[in-house]
Amino acid sequence: MSTFPVEECRGPSSYVVRAEVPGLDPTRDITVAVADNDVTIEIRRPVRGPGQDGLFHEPAITRRIRLPRGSRDETLTATYRADGILELVVDLPRPAPIGRVVPVAAEPSEECRTEVP
Repeated sequence: MSTFPVEECRGPSSYVVRAEVPGLDPTRDITVAVADNDVTIEIRRPVRGPGQDGLFHEPAITRRIRLPRGSRDETLTATYRADGILELVVDLPRPAPIGRVVPVAAEPSEECRTEVP
């Protein structure tokens, strides 16, 4: 297996990434790192074999995911669910309004000359 399935979806205030990586120990087999809106998921699948604990790992499989611009990296959380899904959630910035209504104040005006060409 050289990769693993990933699903991404955007909500109103968060971005969710789900990776299908069943049969892993999240504390031993999964590493998640985030920097500059890039998330790296690295998994190491355990294989039974000779050794002290009877396990060794296949070479790591790495997947990089680009988060939406402005994602708040410091809010990223990772949860490994019982069904083998690794779920990452990051907060998105609140959208800033693009336009606004400008109030018009009534004030005594001075005469203004309009030149006609």
